[in-house]
Amino acid sequence: MPKDTGTTPVITFNYRHDVIAVPATIDGVRDWLSEHLREEFTTVTENTPPGDFDELFMDWVTEAAKDDPVVAEAIGRIKAGGLSGNVTYEETA
Repeated sequence: MPKDTGTTPVITFNYRHDVIAVPATIDGVRDWLSEHLREEFTTVTENTPPGDFDELFMDWVTEAAKDDPVVAEAIGRIKAGGLSGNVTYEETA
């Protein structure tokens, strides 16, 4: 069992000029998700190898942000290969 350091690692990302920090634990991500996503997250997590947790957490944090229509539209454009309309961090600072 890993040694408890007393600190919880966090996932951080920028969202609309704010830094969002989500505890990088299964419980932390589950608690951060909207209630309608929690059961599915639990099922997926229970079937994910530990080595894939980093990717799993980021996928779910991104999924939760899709509830915002602006984010959903931008993610759709990016997945479709269209980067027009996106700006870099430097352009927004």
